[in-house]
Formats: sequence, structure tokens, C-alpha cells
Amino acid sequence: AFVLLGMVCITTQKTLQQARCDRAVKILKRGSCNPDSETITVTTDSVAGSGEYVSVRFYYDKDSEWAGGVYIRFTTQIEYQIRWCSTGWTPFPASLPTETQKTWTITYSYTDKTVVLHCNGVQVVNVVLSDSTCTRSNWSNYW
Repeated sequence: AFVLLGMVCITTQKTLQQARCDRAVKILKRGSCNPDSETITVTTDSVAGSGEYVSVRFYYDKDSEWAGGVYIRFTTQIEYQIRWCSTGWTPFPASLPTETQKTWTITYSYTDKTVVLHCNGVQVVNVVLSDSTCTRSNWSNYW
């Protein structure tokens, strides 16, 4: 189970590997352990084409051993990546809410290895992490 929930970062850097957080930086520490799932909520006012990224990174422990994460990028279309599962970007479905201000709720279930994203209360992603859904062969080392 994760000890630290992670860092939320919104940046205009072109690659997340070298990203510094330009705004909305939060270190989220878990106060108690939920044995089933974890949820992070972050609100953005980024728009498609802005070049901004949202980086939600999960860590195993206080020494910042990286576990997994979810990235959202605002290029010509809004896309997501489940870090350490997929290597590419996936466009959100057409049902993504159109409001500029978006509240993203990201939930990871330990028991069934599921990542679920909601945007303004609408479920837009529901992925069960597995050998058939993850393109990275070592995905289970991180999730």
C-alpha cells in the first residue's frame, strides 16, 4: 500500500520528466490507511491547446519511491496517460465535460487494480490494470 499519496503538479513544461511545478503544487500526505482504495481530487482551469500538464504521482514511502501515477495533458486534444502502465497518450472520450474549470477525481483501487477518472462528476476513464491493458511489461512493479 502507498504511504504517501503523492504530488499534484500543473506545469507548462514540454516533458514531465524535467517538469517543475509552475502552479497548484500540493504534497498530499495520507493520514490513515484505506485498505481498498485512494482518491485524489484536483481542479484545473487549463484548456485544450494550452500545453499544460497535470501530473499526479503516487509514492510507496517517505523516501519517495515512485509507485505509479496519472498524467493529463492539454494539447490540441485533452489526453491522459497511466504512468508505468502505458507508454503512450490516450485521448479522453467525446463525453469529457466542456466547462473550462474541471474537477478531476482520480481513484485507484488496490483490491481490483483499477484506475478510475471522473471529470466534473462524469466517469471518463475506467481501466483495470493487467497484462492485457498495460503496454509496459513491468507495470505490476509500480502498481
